[in-house]
This record gives sequence, C-alpha cells and structure tokens, in this order.
Amino acid sequence: MLCIASSDLDRIRAAERFIAGFEGDELQEGVGELLTGLRETIERVENTRASDEEREAAEAAHATDELEIDDDASVSRGDDGYWVSAWVWVSEPDEDDETCRTEECTNLVDLDGWDGYCAECADRKESTNG
Repeated sequence: MLCIASSDLDRIRAAERFIAGFEGDELQEGVGELLTGLRETIERVENTRASDEEREAAEAAHATDELEIDDDASVSRGDDGYWVSAWVWVSEPDEDDETCRTEECTNLVDLDGWDGYCAECADRKESTNG
C-alpha cells in the first residue's frame, strides 16, 4: 500500500506540471520517461486514496481515542471489502511499569494478571496447569 501525504502529492503534481513544460523539447533528454514515471506515480497514489465514503465507514466502525483515520488515508480494495490505513496510539511505558515475566512476552503486567504475568499469559498458564 502506497501512503503519501496530500502535501507530498501536491509537490509531485507541481513537479509534473513544471517538467511537462519541457515535453517535446529535443534538447531535454529523458523528459518523456521522467514524465511517464511521475504520471504513473500520481495515478497509483490517487487510486490508493480512500474515498470519503470508505474513510467515513472506517471511522464509524473503528475510530476511537487510540485509533484514528487520516483524511488522506490509503485504501487497499478487495472483492468484498477494503482495508483503510489507520494510526494506532501506543503509549510509552512508565518507568514503574513491569513487563510480563514470560520471556517472549512484552505485555505490561496489569491488575488482571498474577504473579508477575500479564493477563493473557496468566490465563494461558492457568488453563495449562488447571
């Protein structure tokens, strides 16, 4: 999935318009190929930009204080649905936070855990031992 901010896409469009001024000038080598590449990139970005309807549906279904959908979100369309890019908030751990004592786990230990295990590993340990 190609993700380019609207301001960056505007710069690419401006470059394409500027370089297009040299199109057909035989002294400017490679202008045709450069323009072809820029135009293909612009088209690809525009085709992967979520429509207002797609973005609004994603926001209605999933947006929270910890998950946001950008106004210029990218989309990957499938036969019976689509993926819309989103931002997920990840807090920096406090110095006092403890991580789970299971070696491969990096979850924080919370009130639902026990004996130094996170809730997920505590449940798994309990189901295998009991």
